[in-house]
Amino acid sequence: MKGFGSILLGILLLLGWTGFGDEEPNLKTISPRQLREMVVENTRDVVVLHYWASWCPPCLQEFPVFVRLRRQFTGKSLDVIFVSVDFPETMAAAMDFLRKKGVDWTTFATLDQDPGFLTLFNEDWSGGLPATFVLKPKSPDSLLFFREGTTTFQEIQALVQQLLAEPEPTKPANPKESQP
Repeated sequence: MKGFGSILLGILLLLGWTGFGDEEPNLKTISPRQLREMVVENTRDVVVLHYWASWCPPCLQEFPVFVRLRRQFTGKSLDVIFVSVDFPETMAAAMDFLRKKGVDWTTFATLDQDPGFLTLFNEDWSGGLPATFVLKPKSPDSLLFFREGTTTFQEIQALVQQLLAEPEPTKPANPKESQP
């Protein structure tokens, strides 16, 4: 009977089983309009959009920075959204990379290479990767940070901590309420 357990475990491992609760990455296609709506309607205080591709060596090197950022701020008012700009023929590589990095949450892909993504949040973006945008939801025209190229964990962490620590501006008292 002892040998049967080893054989069963071997078969499960060969079939790709890695344990209970493991989930595959969920990579959904998204249009520029849908991405803009996702940012505008986001309920978090800060949104980090990170554009990457499986064929981009700096993207692959930097990717763990944003996975770590997302995990560090879980439960806080930060949303980290990954957007792959992989081509249809490289999507399998993108999925494999996400799996290896332990990404078990929904990420997004442009797939159709719509040029509308280039000017969606910053007209100065040339399309170079990786690219990172930090935005305030409800007002996606207020870009707080943009980087075309790699970002360090310390830099993005400090920025996010600063943004999440800033108090919301107080609204002036209603003049009608203060009149006798």
